[in-house]
Amino acid sequence: MGAQVFSNNRAAARRVLRRCMMAAALSCTPALPGAAFAQAETPPPAAAGCEIRFMAAANTSALIEEFQFDFESFETLCAQLRANNLSITLMTDSGNGLERSVAWAVVGIIDTNRMISSPRWANELRMIDDTTGETQRELEMRAVNFAMERLAQDFDQHLFELRQEEARVAALFGATLQ
Repeated sequence: MGAQVFSNNRAAARRVLRRCMMAAALSCTPALPGAAFAQAETPPPAAAGCEIRFMAAANTSALIEEFQFDFESFETLCAQLRANNLSITLMTDSGNGLERSVAWAVVGIIDTNRMISSPRWANELRMIDDTTGETQRELEMRAVNFAMERLAQDFDQHLFELRQEEARVAALFGATLQ
């Protein structure tokens, strides 16, 4: 399968990146048959940017195009990420069954230079008695926003656990991380 590139959809990219104040392109590599996740990521952050790495189930890659982070502390979270040279990892999916729509999201922080992520994750699960596709998308966006808001509220603890994980990895390999 080839890669889907969202960079040509400037309106979608602006919606995502406007909140981060970063001009970048999003790309997505769909999952191969049997693979659980596809991945889309932005290039390394600009001097005053916020990198967001998306990991999404293949059927939600279109959601990435129109995604909007809509919570009060998003700019603060981006500033904290920039100050610590970190990125956000996001996993999300939605589906329906038994006349209900379900959506979940899990977010965390990652040091992309060292490729070490915090063992701490913020998550959200949403359920509603409606199975329409539009409801699923809205539900998924709400789940992601609530999970991101939880990450922002507890950022110091996420950062502390990331630094502990980096120290553990350095101790395992007998060297300091660069």
